[in-house]
Amino acid sequence: MLCTTFLVALGATTVAAECSRETLIKARDGFFAAKGSVEAAGLAPGAKIALNNKLASSLTETPFKTLAGFTNLLVTAADTEICQIATFRVSSAQVLSTRLAIDAEGKISEVEFLQAVQGDQFFRPTGFPSTTPAVWSAPAKAGTPPNIPATWTPVGGTPGKDVQKGTCKAGGGAPHKLTRRELVYVAATYADGLRGEPWGSCIIGGSSCPRNENGVTTSSNCAVGAGNFGFLTRGRRWVADTETAVVLGAFYFDYGASGPKGASAEAPGIKAPGGAAGGQKLFLHEYFKVDAGKLAAIYAPMKNIPGAQAAANTFAQEGPGASSGTAGGAAKSVPKMPKGGAAKGAGASPKGIGMAPPTAAESPSEE
Repeated sequence: MLCTTFLVALGATTVAAECSRETLIKARDGFFAAKGSVEAAGLAPGAKIALNNKLASSLTETPFKTLAGFTNLLVTAADTEICQIATFRVSSAQVLSTRLAIDAEGKISEVEFLQAVQGDQFFRPTGFPSTTPAVWSAPAKAGTPPNIPATWTPVGGTPGKDVQKGTCKAGGGAPHKLTRRELVYVAATYADGLRGEPWGSCIIGGSSCPRNENGVTTSSNCAVGAGNFGFLTRGRRWVADTETAVVLGAFYFDYGASGPKGASAEAPGIKAPGGAAGGQKLFLHEYFKVDAGKLAAIYAPMKNIPGAQAAANTFAQEGPGASSGTAGGAAKSVPKMPKGGAAKGAGASPKGIGMAPPTAAESPSEE
């Protein structure tokens, strides 16, 4: 049962300040078991629905009717602090990420799908294991907590001027199971690191951190060489499971807004004023496994979509610098983050991270 002692705002909905893992999993399982019946899906009135970051008027316009034929691979991030659950599944016809937000009544207030199908970049469902590797379902392990810069935010990351390359990966304090904020920060070091230096030297990765994109393993170690790609991750949203240390990062890759120019002036996830949203952008739901405080694996379902669609503020972000999730609706309130304490020869495919850089015509300028 949800505890409704006091309530907090999340997007267009109200969620209980305390939300159980059991409630989230029950809602998710009921949604998948509805067998295409909208009436049985458990939606709240006025629920917001989107496919690949584009609003839909009904579940009938989404993969909801094809939630069948999946393998036994099941990756879950159940975030009781914001009452959301993210699920990664694979079938022969689709690579699918599903994010659900649950309201105070236990109803689904947001449904978000990212679906990759035949013809999409790297689409190879058989490249994922058919059963869930133990690392993804294992309980969270204690690790040294990261030192989080005071200027870091979930949506923007860390401004380059505040990155200390010599100590950024050291952490400090007694080992413990990482808090939600700490888990998001560890995952965000990867999103930051793709921009280049100084962030590229600060990805908190373990000795092994394979990255699988739509079924193709593009890197054996996500922390090695990622900075050579030199582009930004925008529109960041997070779902973090403190029980299993699995984190969903939803964002898009802005290929044209590369790192070195003005690197010390802004956080790598913040959209440059007047930045273009043209061309194609890669929209991703990246699932990160954090093991003993370090990144251990990444599953990255992804889809190339029009730039304006990728950049749309379809759902609310959290914390300073966040969007209000106003696409297609009225302004939404945004929750604050809870307090608490591949380059060639470097483990990454030269064509990893979705695709080769875009042409000059597709590349927005960094301002």
